[in-house]
Amino acid sequence: MRLFYILAVLVSLLLPRIVIGSEIIPKSNELWLVRDQENHCLEAIALLEEAAKKEPSEFQYHWHLSRFYYWAAAEAKTKKEKQRYAKRGWDAANKATELKPESVEGWYWATANIGLYGEAVGIFGAMRHGLGDVYTQNANKAIAIDPLYDDGGPYRSLGRYYTKLPWPMKDLEKSISLIEKSIAQNRQRALTLYFYADAQEQLGNKAEAKKYFEEILALSATGPYAPEIRRYQGLSTQRLSSF
Repeated sequence: MRLFYILAVLVSLLLPRIVIGSEIIPKSNELWLVRDQENHCLEAIALLEEAAKKEPSEFQYHWHLSRFYYWAAAEAKTKKEKQRYAKRGWDAANKATELKPESVEGWYWATANIGLYGEAVGIFGAMRHGLGDVYTQNANKAIAIDPLYDDGGPYRSLGRYYTKLPWPMKDLEKSISLIEKSIAQNRQRALTLYFYADAQEQLGNKAEAKKYFEEILALSATGPYAPEIRRYQGLSTQRLSSF
């Protein structure tokens, strides 16, 4: 009877924490679908930061946090802000890889944030910090674990990398080959189509690039990819204005 009483007390103490904790990820997923509206991205970051502080060993909190920081970095108004958000996203992803190195999420979102961090510090800053090697290590690790995660996201990330390198390391044909693997998984992903169009334009295939930018504009900004579609429709409109 005494043991039963002790267990009952423990359950009563833990239950509020369990219930609250169980709501974090569903709420994060809900906010991800509207991350480009109002302050939902920063709301999610605050929610997940607090949850991660209370439960630092919870893998889900860290990789969810990393993807929101990635979005915040992508939408940042200044390079300094972009660098700050991307570094926090990178750190959160690294924590996820420490907790569950066998899961793809940490490696994949680390890659995404490292890429934006590199854009913020510039090509020479990226080279000075050895970001290229770190980026490819994370991307290849994600490919080894689950290359089809996020509609071939690991392939897409590595393909994007080869468009960003300076000559003679830039390899646009390799980039296109990798991104095509992602397109094959889901042709409705605006960022995949955008990266592909960008690679084609850099290669000198303006007609092919124009076709893919226009394909992005034809997508319906509804469903789970709506924020992404809206973002890349705006960028595609800008790119097409120079054709």
